[in-house]
Order: sequence, then C-alpha cells, then structure tokens
Amino acid sequence: MVENNTGNRLWELTDVNARGHVTQFQLGNSLLTTKGYDDYGFPTTIYTDRGVQDLEYDFNSNSGNLIWRQATVSGQTLKENFTYDVLGLNNRLTTWKVGTGTQYSVDYFDDGNMNTYRLSF
Repeated sequence: MVENNTGNRLWELTDVNARGHVTQFQLGNSLLTTKGYDDYGFPTTIYTDRGVQDLEYDFNSNSGNLIWRQATVSGQTLKENFTYDVLGLNNRLTTWKVGTGTQYSVDYFDDGNMNTYRLSF
C-alpha cells in the first residue's frame, strides 16, 4: 500500500501461510511485524521489531475462547487470564484478571443477559 500523493510505502505484505493468514508485513517506517498462528488458525504471537509490540495468545481450540493473552513492553510482562462458564450459552466469559491484580467476574440470568458484575480484591 502506498500513499497516493507521495508514493511512499505505508504497508507491504511480505508473507502469508497456507491458510492465507498474514504472517509478516512491513510498515513504511521499515518495522517488520511477524504473526504466528496455531494449527486451528488462532493467533499465537504478534511481534514487531525493536520491541514495539510483543504479544502472545492462547485460545481453546474447541470453543475458540481466549484463555490468556500476554504483552511484554519495555521488559515488563502483563498476562491477562480468562475463564468461561461451560454450561452457559456460547461459553460466556465469567472471570478475567490481569497479573496479580483485581479479578473481575460476571454472572448471567437464565435468558443469557448479564446479571451482576463484581470486583474481587
């Protein structure tokens, strides 16, 4: 992709996998981003040169739900964990927590609508 007025490159596709997922691209500032995927096509990593972004993901291959995601910025890693109800509609999100911080939770009415939202310290 190039800018119309200047012809400067803004984005360039450099690689795709067998499923057609973008696995590598380069920005106009020459930063290279590499993306990884698991066997089911869920993203596992996104990394951009010079520490711009370093992200990791883990998905449940059966439900497609995100189990955890992690970001490393300036040498500090933050991991966010998620849990889901297994008996509810579409495996609804029930808890999430970043690192050792506050845990958030939600429960649902029988009709699937959100009932209560809580913080646990």
